[in-house]
Amino acid sequence: MSDEPLSLELAALIASLHLSDLAALGDSRKGKARQGEVDDEECACAMYASELEAVEQVEADRRFALSFESAGHADGPVLDELSAQEEVASYDHEIAVAVSRGRTFEQARRSATASRSSSCSASSRASRSTSLTRPSTSSPSPGLDAPPVPPLPSTSGPRAPCVICTERVASHSAVTVPCADQHVYCAECLCALFRAATRDESLFPPRCDGVPIPVALVAPHLSPADLTAFEKKAIEFRTPDRLYCATATCSAFLGPTSETKRGVECGSCGAQTCEACKAPWHGLFGLCGASGDDEAAALLERDMHFRRCPGCRRVVELDTGCFHMTCLCSTQFCYLCAAPWKTCTCPQWDEDRLVRAAEVRVQAEAPHVRPAPQLVERMVEQLRVNHECAHRSWCYRPGGGQCHSCYNHLRGYLLRCRGCQMTACVRCQRNRL
Repeated sequence: MSDEPLSLELAALIASLHLSDLAALGDSRKGKARQGEVDDEECACAMYASELEAVEQVEADRRFALSFESAGHADGPVLDELSAQEEVASYDHEIAVAVSRGRTFEQARRSATASRSSSCSASSRASRSTSLTRPSTSSPSPGLDAPPVPPLPSTSGPRAPCVICTERVASHSAVTVPCADQHVYCAECLCALFRAATRDESLFPPRCDGVPIPVALVAPHLSPADLTAFEKKAIEFRTPDRLYCATATCSAFLGPTSETKRGVECGSCGAQTCEACKAPWHGLFGLCGASGDDEAAALLERDMHFRRCPGCRRVVELDTGCFHMTCLCSTQFCYLCAAPWKTCTCPQWDEDRLVRAAEVRVQAEAPHVRPAPQLVERMVEQLRVNHECAHRSWCYRPGGGQCHSCYNHLRGYLLRCRGCQMTACVRCQRNRL
């Protein structure tokens, strides 16, 4: 006979069989003893049955413990996620309370971050791991034949809020950009910025607070297709005077243009474009003339008072009162005469446009109230002084409104420039302005 101890599962099975035998034996002995008397045999059977039931209870407790441990491993990530969401909600609440008491958004954010760091360090010193929150992954004790459970990946560690979405992200998946404040981005927001920069030239190069973000920081998080698309667009956006396919349905980038009269074949549609006049190729001995796009641009200039950038020939429109234009290609020129900025004698702003811009910004602060004339006049003077605002100082402004940069409407809050009083969303303030 083997000297190895029985497993609890086998012992419980044997106990169950013995209990069945005792029940059958008890049924066969009914009526043989005197009424009200208990003989030694019946007492021994009762004691033995109690011991067998204890063995069954131990096995039942073991099965319950194993099922509870398995449920803890399965639900552990969900519990961690719910805990992280509660922490973010508490963090946002602290910021909102601090802002409502007169503190700036940046001060409130720093205070809440410091409070979170101190509370996390204190709780980590006082907390003890239990099988409820993190089940034990040690090997089972002798007599338990359950297989060992692999350890769960650790989700602990310092977490910092993303400067764009404010979600708290683990340090191993956060990206710190080289701006003055060393802002932290989550990989999702940083990838979204680089993907947007391939479609919107005003976001190129991707930057934070005016400092370009190296593509090497985001390359590990971008897909190969997104990385290739960004590198192609980077070549296009860095080209000052660009040549595009003259076929309107194609308009593929063909490289830099020059005054050389030659046809450049498009790799996408196969059509040829004249490098000198940017019109469809007319042959070496044909005359260069205005393309259809040039004629359409001339109509916009004549009828809508638009202008063409002297650098990239892009059509631009004056938005506010100042005639200082900065094109997407970084060319700065006068909107009235297209001369390089500060080389002409044209006035710096248009009074009517300046008043309309002031009315829009005053109206944004009180959408349902007619702008007061004195407030509009005060805003006009602020815009007159800060018509070349560099947008270097911002403050938090609670309440929804329209971003004056991307024109999206936000319901929660906006940022206000202390110089020109424009309102902007966090993304535009960090990555565009």
